[in-house]
Amino acid sequence: MVLTNDEKRTLLLRYEFWGIDKVRALVDSRDRGLFASPEVIDVARAWVREKEKESEHRTKRQINQALFMIWVAMVIVIGIIFVK
Repeated sequence: MVLTNDEKRTLLLRYEFWGIDKVRALVDSRDRGLFASPEVIDVARAWVREKEKESEHRTKRQINQALFMIWVAMVIVIGIIFVK
C-alpha cells in the first residue's frame, strides 16, 4: 500500500492532535503491525524524529537565552560594583 499525499497530510494532522507521546507509543508498540501498515509506521517515525529535533532546537535556544540573561546580569552587577 502506498500512501497518497492527502493520506499523509491526514496522518500528520492526526499526529499533531494526538501528540508525540501517543504517536511514539504507536511506533514503539510490539503489535503495531496489527493496527497500521509499514508505510503508516514510517510516516509516524519520521514525524516523531522531526518533533524531537524541534524540541531539541527549542531547548538549545532557551538555554542560550538564559545564558545571555545571566551574562547581562553579571555585567550589570560588575558595573554597579566598580562604579561605587
